[in-house]
Amino acid sequence: MAEYQERHGSIYFWDTDSDRPIHIIESPAILFDTDGIYRLKLGERADLDSYYARKVAEAEEKGHSDLVATWALLDLPKDAELLNRLLKDTTYLETYLKKHLEK
Repeated sequence: MAEYQERHGSIYFWDTDSDRPIHIIESPAILFDTDGIYRLKLGERADLDSYYARKVAEAEEKGHSDLVATWALLDLPKDAELLNRLLKDTTYLETYLKKHLEK
């Protein structure tokens, strides 16, 4: 199992079974669908930017750009508790994202 943990002033995505870091999170972000209000990916902003760009290019190449038209990226605060809630609690995730869409 994995979760976000704050250690030594940094946020890590942590493997709780082996008690080892999977990777450090410098700039947390979430990629989500604005239509269905669900999480696609949660993690490091640079990784999500690359994933998003790759998926948009793939969709456009196949003539399905409408599939990614409702995707959005949102920067998140460096807060392990928030990241874990967004990872594990779908009700909280939906409420959080809807609130940010209203802004």
